[in-house]
Amino acid sequence: MKKRVWSLVVASLLIWGLPSFAAAPTTQVDALVKKLIEKGILTEQEADSIKGEIVADEKVIREANNKTDIPQWVRDIKLSGDFRLRYDTKHTKTEDDNERDVSRGRIRMRLGLETNPNDKVKVGIGIATDEGKPRGNNQSFQNTFAKVDTVLNYAYAEYKPNDRLKLTGGKMINPIWEPFEFLWDTDITPEGGAIQMSHKLSDAAKLFLTVTAFELADISTNEADPFMYVAQGGIEGNVREKMYYKLAGMFNGMDNILKTPLANRSSPATNTTSAGQYVFHYNTAIVGAELGYNDPFGEKFPIYIPQIGVFGSYADNPDPSNQNVAWMLGGYMGNSKVDSRGTWKITSMYRSIGADSFPDVFPDSDFYGGATDVKGYKNILEIGLAKNVSLKINYYRTERIKATKAPESRLQTDLNFRF
Repeated sequence: MKKRVWSLVVASLLIWGLPSFAAAPTTQVDALVKKLIEKGILTEQEADSIKGEIVADEKVIREANNKTDIPQWVRDIKLSGDFRLRYDTKHTKTEDDNERDVSRGRIRMRLGLETNPNDKVKVGIGIATDEGKPRGNNQSFQNTFAKVDTVLNYAYAEYKPNDRLKLTGGKMINPIWEPFEFLWDTDITPEGGAIQMSHKLSDAAKLFLTVTAFELADISTNEADPFMYVAQGGIEGNVREKMYYKLAGMFNGMDNILKTPLANRSSPATNTTSAGQYVFHYNTAIVGAELGYNDPFGEKFPIYIPQIGVFGSYADNPDPSNQNVAWMLGGYMGNSKVDSRGTWKITSMYRSIGADSFPDVFPDSDFYGGATDVKGYKNILEIGLAKNVSLKINYYRTERIKATKAPESRLQTDLNFRF
């Protein structure tokens, strides 16, 4: 009985005195327990039990101290990013009927950080390799192994008071929706503010509205800086479990650009200009839609196809009388995400972009250099090689619409690593 009382006393002292013991090396605790065993106060089994309790309580104390010392917003930090290794080859027949081939190795790295200062606010910061252009973060292999620059890719704050409203300000990830990369290159991170609202009527119908104001340049000699504003509203939902859809209409307005040509236009520039200034306004109406079906043929089909879908967009700029329309039509089949071994996706589309349908500073930069006055095909094959590792092959066949055709073929082979 006396021995049992001693065991309880020692265990209590060790456990309740844990903070002081925790500050000492573990070997000191082991030495004390060993001495108590030698004196017959504790048995081996009781000693093992006590040491187990000490280890468990040390862990609880460490975790409690960590939570006390580290702010919640630091613990909530999320890191994500991707690295892309690309081989890019392009064959062009120039306007004077000469042919030119260009091949290059390229990399792209992007790293993003998100955290929540409180439960209604999110801050996002991203860095990326620098191509010196708003429509790309690629870096070509060149200049005898010169070091690669990185830039601030985005930095924004987002306020979300409830599930139906979100306010964003800063240099942000583009909030404008397209069914596929078309008139907006996905590498563009616009600057300004955005209001996004949504209201769910049912699983089959969710309404959404996005309103933005983006500044395009800060000109000290001009009181009216060029800017653009976008209003996009639409509906999306799921029908009969397997079918899904999304439909949106958008008005893209631009002010104060006629006397201020925008920087980073396509090369060659393809919007109509006179004396270096725009001739037309670019207040364009755009509609886009996507319709898809999950598991369309069932698992008994010879090749299991998880998903199929079609998509399209149409844009009309009413100011010019011709070359003022852009449209795209395409489809896909495969997995919704290619993020693990055995997943795959095939996408194909055709697009035509009139010279003055949209500003030539925004479209997909890989499609004939991001120019307008172009038409052609884009085909994509994606194959998952392992978790977060995929192979992607892009093939473009494009040419000019109004100017000399100058057809271009482009093949891009990418290895993508996401983390």
